[in-house]
Formats: sequence, structure tokens, C-alpha cells
Amino acid sequence: MTVRLELNKDHKVLEIGTGSGYQTAFLAEFAKEVYTIERIEKLSQSAQKRLEKLGYKNIKYRIDDGSAGWSEFAPYDRIIATAGAGRLPQELLNQLNLKGKMLIHIGKKRKRS
Repeated sequence: MTVRLELNKDHKVLEIGTGSGYQTAFLAEFAKEVYTIERIEKLSQSAQKRLEKLGYKNIKYRIDDGSAGWSEFAPYDRIIATAGAGRLPQELLNQLNLKGKMLIHIGKKRKRS
């Protein structure tokens, strides 16, 4: 997913789903600024400690749902969401630059058998 964003050092990126911070580190390597949202507080704090220890200074963290994005710092050149959505999230589209790119899985949740 990260490769498909076609990042450069001028990009401001919004990441929905920090997780362990693995992808966040890649984003921070190839973009100017990364704004990352994680809804699980413990996971966010762990990733933040890890990434700060690695020396990343261009990442801002937020603990929240993420589905509404982070309008305070919009617009973003790139938006990436690790979780899927049932519909195209207008809230995120509104925070995307006109020539920006967003990657998110859209579709119905599959039932597991």
C-alpha cells in the first residue's frame, strides 16, 4: 500500500491505523510529515515510544477513531487507511488535496466461515 502512494519528501500524509508503527516508519522516511491516528491507546503509545526511540521527528500522533480524519492539519497530499470502510468516507475526501491520493479498502465486510 505504501508504494502505491507514490510519496515524495514534500507530501503531508494522514495514516488511519498506526498499529505497531511499522508502516508509519516507512511513511516518515519518504514523506515530509505524517499524521497518524490509532484508536487503541496502548497500541498508539507503544508505537509512539518505538518511533521516537528510532529518531523520527516528523510524526504527529492522535488516539481516536480515525474515520473522521484529522481536519486540524488538512489538507493532506496522501491518505492511507489500513482498515476498510463500507462506503467512501466523505470526511476523509474533504481532507484530501485536489491532486491528492487516498488508499482505502471499500466494500462489504465478508463473513468468516
